[in-house]
Amino acid sequence: ETESREHFDVVRITSNYKYFHNTLFLAKCLWRAIFASEKPATVLTFSITTFHLWLLPLIKLRGLKVVFVNTMSLHNTYLKGNSAPVKFYNWIHNVLYGVLFRNINGIVNSSQALSQGFADHGVAPSKLKVIYNGVNSKRFKPVDAATKLQLRQKLDLPENAQIILFVGLKVERKGIIDLMDTWRLYAPQHPNQYLVMV
Repeated sequence: ETESREHFDVVRITSNYKYFHNTLFLAKCLWRAIFASEKPATVLTFSITTFHLWLLPLIKLRGLKVVFVNTMSLHNTYLKGNSAPVKFYNWIHNVLYGVLFRNINGIVNSSQALSQGFADHGVAPSKLKVIYNGVNSKRFKPVDAATKLQLRQKLDLPENAQIILFVGLKVERKGIIDLMDTWRLYAPQHPNQYLVMV
């Protein structure tokens, strides 16, 4: 399905893969972009893996630009453990990711720390861009004491309670399980503190 915009077209490609959905889906998208009769100028992706390395020669041959938008740590696909096979797998994985990242046209990160991870893989600074997560400053702004009190009442939080705030995805990689385990131990000793999760 193609949607025309003022300065570009958006092509939406669907996938019904049961396994490795994102990986195979991106391979399908890149394949279509490489061999499209009207080649796109750039493919913007939020996912890319070492599986896609085999497409790099075709991407370069066709002059297709690939930009990866990254909002997560680089190392979430590495294996845990200290055995020789695990260390070897992680070493190979690290080398292959370095090859992949150095051969795409650009990487956009949501923080300097994430950008540094790519620099450590040998990606040229000219290929790295940091665009911080946006905040709607009209909606999310400091409020006066009366509004704070209303919000506390709405959330059934005591007026003088200390609030510990967690803002983020409720997924393991964000440390939410560790937070909940710690809170179970911490909360009984600190009855005037409340954990609020957004």
